Parts: sequence; C-alpha cells; structure tokens
Amino acid sequence: TQDSPKIFAYIPPNNAEKAEFRLLEEKSSKELFVGQVQMPKAESGKDSYKYKASVVGISLPANAVEKLQPGNKYLWALMVVCKADNRAQDIVVTGIVQRVDDAYVQTLKPEIKQKLQTVNRVSPQEKLSIYGSAGLWYDMLAEAAALMRSNPSTESGEWTSLLKEQGLGAIATVPVVEGKVEPITP
Repeated sequence: TQDSPKIFAYIPPNNAEKAEFRLLEEKSSKELFVGQVQMPKAESGKDSYKYKASVVGISLPANAVEKLQPGNKYLWALMVVCKADNRAQDIVVTGIVQRVDDAYVQTLKPEIKQKLQTVNRVSPQEKLSIYGSAGLWYDMLAEAAALMRSNPSTESGEWTSLLKEQGLGAIATVPVVEGKVEPITP
C-alpha cells in the first residue's frame, strides 16, 4: 500500500566487500534507484565472517527515488558483492513489489475491504491480521518487524510464526536489522 515500501531480504554470513540494492520499473526496465546497503558487522572474535547473517529491512531514501505508482510492478535486487572485479560471484536475491491499486482492492471480499479501510485506526497486532487477509505481504512484514523491534521478548514469536508459515523457517530466528542505504551516484 506504501508509495515507498520497506523491502526485507536475508543476507547470509559473509566477508563481502559491499552490498548493493537496485530498484527498477518492470515495464520499462528503468533503473529508479541504486544504493549501497550497510551490512551488520559480526562480533569480533566470535565469528569467522566479517558480517553476520541478518534479515535487513531496507527503506529507500525518500528524496532519492520516485514514489511507486499504484498498479505498477517493480523489480528489486540485493547483491552482496563478494569480489568487485568478478560480479558473477555476487550473492543475489530478487523480488517483485507491486503497489496496490483500486482494481486489486475491488477483488477482496467485502469484509476484508472494510477492515483495510480501518487499518490506520487499529492496534499493530490487528494490522498484521488485516494485511495478511488482504494479501499485503510487504505491509504485513514491515508491521511485524516493527512490533518485534519495539518488544522483542513478546513479539519475536509472532515474527517466527509468520516466517515459518511462509516456508521461511530457516531464517525465522535470524536478527532483523535496519539497513542503512546510501545512494550510489554514477
């Protein structure tokens, strides 16, 4: 539903040189944003990797990217650059995000549409249920991550359950961090 949604991606433990995030408009392949993502450092002496495994929440800088338009699809990619001189060795994850438009909302059951209209006036836990029933993955995940960060002792179970339900149990207990993103200019 957001014109600048938060994107989440798993980054495995690594010794990479850097990580890049790219956002493209699907129809035109126009590159809308390229940025460098700060990865969370591993604790020194405890790990053989420079960066620890994490689920990184990437918020695009508001002034650096066009707002996503309703109904349009956008491709995103997160590339962990292992060797800058051989990008074939990058660790890459990709996804598609489509901003909800009225046509999508009209396909929802009437009770879900009604609940979606009240989403900004309900508790964070209720938002999770509404976003989930409406099929709004990015909004649901962002809300779950925010809940977990604000109260990790009680909300981490909700996060874990959510990921396990989606077949992502292998990363359900990995720390969730905010990924700082700096635009890369050509």
